[in-house]
Amino acid sequence: EGTPGINDEGTELGDESPGKQKENQEPDPTYEEKMQTDRANRFDYLLKQTELFAHFIQPAAQKTPTSPLKMKPGRPRIKKDEKQNLLSVGDYRHRRTEQEEDEELLTENSKTTNVCTRFEESPSYVKWGKLRDYQVRGLNWLISLYENGINGILADEMGLGKTLQTISLLGYMKHYRNIPGPHMVLVPKSTLHNWMNEFKRWVPTLRAVCLIGDKDQRAAFVRDVLLPGEWDVCVTSYEMLIKEKSVFKKFNWRYLVID
Repeated sequence: EGTPGINDEGTELGDESPGKQKENQEPDPTYEEKMQTDRANRFDYLLKQTELFAHFIQPAAQKTPTSPLKMKPGRPRIKKDEKQNLLSVGDYRHRRTEQEEDEELLTENSKTTNVCTRFEESPSYVKWGKLRDYQVRGLNWLISLYENGINGILADEMGLGKTLQTISLLGYMKHYRNIPGPHMVLVPKSTLHNWMNEFKRWVPTLRAVCLIGDKDQRAAFVRDVLLPGEWDVCVTSYEMLIKEKSVFKKFNWRYLVID
């Protein structure tokens, strides 16, 4: 029989009872609940920040001039009482807090932009299975980014469904925004077939095609599949993109996914 080991602190190992070891290995339900709440709060915070910062990146042409000096053509004449009102408004704006200004920006942005879709559960266009709660929140975040014209990065750990969330976003664009494509999914060569399988499995209504092969195979694919345009998503690798860049330049891509 072996001798109990000694750890760095000089205490014996292996003298705990099996019941005590089992108790130490059981997860704390309170801790797990707190972690889920924290994740949900972070998602909500990101959604609010997305809508707020979208105000600052709107093209100037989409913004309504707020100062008489910016109105064209010419400068309208302002009556005396109107001038006094403008001065009062200016003084009020100087006294506002940053929080009040942020709230006003959010209110103005919500009036000028379309209402973003928010899913409470897995969308009906997702087949074969359902999105988990955190994946639904991730999809809502991606939708919010798209609606506000902002790029984003899914930085979840491996195995948490980044591919599924991305495919679900493209499905949302087709079924809720009537934008079937064309979309490009740019991935490493080793993951091409996996992406194609995921499209067929989760959102089969998205017509995904894959560009791969030698020069003759690519030429036939471009002639028979790509140029006719009877597809929604083109999945290809970095090498194929470089070799066929002249072909890809002919398309007005609506969304680009980089893995």
